[in-house]
Amino acid sequence: MNENTATAAYKPQHLEITRFLFYIVFIGIALQAVWLLVHSFYFGILPDASINLVNTGNSYFAQGLLGTMDISFKELCFNSNVTNSRLFLISFCIVEFLVHSLPLLFIMLTGRRLLTSLSHSHSPFTAETTACIKRIGLIMLFMGLLSKLIFQASMNIINLHNLNFENPWEFHWILSGVITILLADIFERGCHLQQEVDETL
Repeated sequence: MNENTATAAYKPQHLEITRFLFYIVFIGIALQAVWLLVHSFYFGILPDASINLVNTGNSYFAQGLLGTMDISFKELCFNSNVTNSRLFLISFCIVEFLVHSLPLLFIMLTGRRLLTSLSHSHSPFTAETTACIKRIGLIMLFMGLLSKLIFQASMNIINLHNLNFENPWEFHWILSGVITILLADIFERGCHLQQEVDETL
């Protein structure tokens, strides 16, 4: 078997389907991020009389430019009456973008780089693949350990001028991050073995 045949032998199964589904998810996350940024500007220029923030008893409800917003008290970790509706809505859009949408965008961009690496390399065990998987795992850990904490603390400080948070850890993200980092360690070991095989050949 010549080198070209060996190189062409590795082709990830279902790579095209994975890439297609990946881009659908990526577009959805990107649109959500754009929606938040657009509304942060929208609520900034909207006249005070047009901003209608309704306390439904379980959440805050507001009409946006591109749909409605329904923000639960459980998510915010407070149910006090908001005195400044404009500040509340703008701060929600910006903080939500920074602690949730932005990390997800970084995960998707890293995932895109990972898929590109897999489609162009002769083996999945490369330094590029390992680095991408580890980066995704670290971002997942950040989201699980800090995203909810930063969100709740920021919203409370900005709108109520006190520091308050509740159940700040999201264990599904923490578990996903730990498993992904362990997977990166396995790929790193496989990368070393691949290098030894390549050097032997």
